[in-house]
Amino acid sequence: MRRWDELNKKQKKHIREMSGVAYERALIAALDDLLASFQEWKQGGMTPFALDEEIHRYHNDTARDLYKLYGMGNQDTAVLIALAKGILKIEELNEDCRSFYQERVDRFRN
Repeated sequence: MRRWDELNKKQKKHIREMSGVAYERALIAALDDLLASFQEWKQGGMTPFALDEEIHRYHNDTARDLYKLYGMGNQDTAVLIALAKGILKIEELNEDCRSFYQERVDRFRN
């Protein structure tokens, strides 16, 4: 298994790009959950106070956690977590980056 500093510039750029893809996917999923809360409220299944709490939770927890992981965090770790959670698939990575992650993802999942 190689280390991050052994990857070339092209590989590191690709990993940064894939971290961006994972961030967008995770953000879409979180926003879909928030949208479901709005729809539930609109249909009378949730009070406006409960919806307000959901919005607060999204802003203070979910959105911040995603930003810390993907926006400010280590891109290598972000891609590893995205692979382990199924946000990214190993096949989406360039072939020359897959071996860098496959063994680590397997260990991370177990």
